[in-house]
Parts: sequence; structure tokens; C-alpha cells
Amino acid sequence: QDKGVFMDLLEVVVRSDVQLAGEWTPKSDTPVRYGDFVRHDHETRLYEPLRDEKKIKKLLEDYLAEYDPYATTPLRLVFFTEAVDHMCRILRACRLPRGHMLLVGPTGTGKKSLCCLASAVLGVEREQIRNGETQHWFRDSVKDIMRRIGGKRKAVLMVVTDENF
Repeated sequence: QDKGVFMDLLEVVVRSDVQLAGEWTPKSDTPVRYGDFVRHDHETRLYEPLRDEKKIKKLLEDYLAEYDPYATTPLRLVFFTEAVDHMCRILRACRLPRGHMLLVGPTGTGKKSLCCLASAVLGVEREQIRNGETQHWFRDSVKDIMRRIGGKRKAVLMVVTDENF
């Protein structure tokens, strides 16, 4: 339903700004996705189009199955279309040099869980800022993480949640 409202608004904007004649429809309902996580070997990963939705979901479920036995808390993720899209975006952003991303949304929608799985897919450490009470504490926590990982020149996925503020 939200997607339909968005597409209606998009059509209004496109028609007013571009002044289209005739009927306007998006080219396809099939999302355009790219990723480099199809191959499990980190050394041979290639950035490629991801066209087969079932194959991508199965692949992410396999990564989840590999991750869960080692997790302190098992992840309960359902890979619906939007979750797969978000996962592809998180992985793409985190693979960029100095890549970063801000995930915004209500509590309990899976942002932190997707980040946990993303760190496993990418083969990088995940650091989470612990809860604190002051800005000085937050700054000191970030400094501590940067000191531990900075000298090693390792990729790290750092998670900061709204619980930290």
C-alpha cells in the first residue's frame, strides 16, 4: 500500500516536472540489485547484477544459517523483498572505501539484525557501542574502538543505535 502511494506521488512529480504526454508507468516491478556476495570466497567476489530473487533469498538464508550457530543471540530474519533490497544496499555501502550508512526506522524493524548479518557476509568484525549516559562516554567509546581497530587497518562494521542516546 505504501509503495502504491509512493508511485502515485512519483507520477505527479514526474508529470509536473517533466511534462510527459500519455500514460506513465515504471519500467518494471522487478528491483534492480547489484552485489558481490554471491561467491562465499572473499577473494574472488565480483560486483554483478542480482536478477534471480529466489536465488538471492536462498543465498542470504544460507549466510544466516552459517552465522547463527556462532551468534550469542540467533537472528530471526525474514527476507521479504524490501529486506533483501536493504541488505544489498548495506553490503554495497560497507564495501566502499570508508563506506558508511545511516539506517533510520522504528525500533524492532531489523536494522541492527541486518547489520549483524552484513558483518558476517562481509567477513568483518562488528563493533557495537555500549549504552551510556553522557556525550563524553560516547566519545570515549568511539575512541576506544578506533584505537583497537585503527592500527590494524581492518574493516569493521560499527553499530550505533538510538539506545545509545
